[in-house]
Amino acid sequence: MEIITFVLNAAEIAELRSRLESGGFDFRALQYGHFAARGPGVVVNAYRSGKVVVQGAAARAACERWFEGLGETATRAAARGLPHGPLIGSDEAGKGDYFGPLVVAAAGMDAEAEQALRALGVRDGKTLSDFQVRAADARIREVVPCACVVLEPEEYNRLHGQVGNVNRILAEAHADAIAELSRQLPQLRRVLVDRFAEESLVARALQRRGLELELIQKPRAEGHPAVAAASIVARAAFLHTLARLSDDVATDLPKGGSNPRILEAARRVAAIVGREGLARVAKLHFRTTHKLGLDP
Repeated sequence: MEIITFVLNAAEIAELRSRLESGGFDFRALQYGHFAARGPGVVVNAYRSGKVVVQGAAARAACERWFEGLGETATRAAARGLPHGPLIGSDEAGKGDYFGPLVVAAAGMDAEAEQALRALGVRDGKTLSDFQVRAADARIREVVPCACVVLEPEEYNRLHGQVGNVNRILAEAHADAIAELSRQLPQLRRVLVDRFAEESLVARALQRRGLELELIQKPRAEGHPAVAAASIVARAAFLHTLARLSDDVATDLPKGGSNPRILEAARRVAAIVGREGLARVAKLHFRTTHKLGLDP
């Protein structure tokens, strides 16, 4: 008999109940819990602490069917090769957006914070609405230490002109965020980064800062609560900066890399403040700049 454990927040438990009801599960009362539900080959017990225990011969199949998008489990994370336990998680936002900054955030997570993050139901910030990102950012900062590096477009364009490679810029930003948090949390010696390029880029950037950490880089690392928290913090900082830049040029600067709305907004900004002003709100190496005929 397999046993799989989730930690879900109240909204997720309500959503789970609705899904199981639609699936024909039989429900009964559960002492100290929300409910116990029985289906073919599986029993689901949802406790008031937020812990949800799934057990039975069909436990794994039930999780795949009924728990999609709800919380995260150590079993699921391990299946993707993600580490378990205290560490620093790091992720970015804004890399694919023409307007706005490039942001990297790091979140430090010990065993106690891990339970708090799982209870919040954190997940990849790219899957949340802007409202959800801002709300989750405030809650995350209450339970875990965070560090954030914001490269506004003017600085980003200067760096891109020097190195000509986005991933090298991104690796240095990851290292800066990790270094700041590592100074605050010297007890955390492992780092998990959502892999975005050749692994040696971040490793060398950390070495240049004199950091001797166990660096783990995995695709889809946002499945780990520390990286998911970092992705939300990074996205919130991106949205905040994008809103301020929009006010600076009196133009709504849309999210995204290339679409008609972005081209139209870029044309309006360029008409008002020229290429130099556009460089203060946009990443100029994107093709949108070329479409405007503003290449240097």
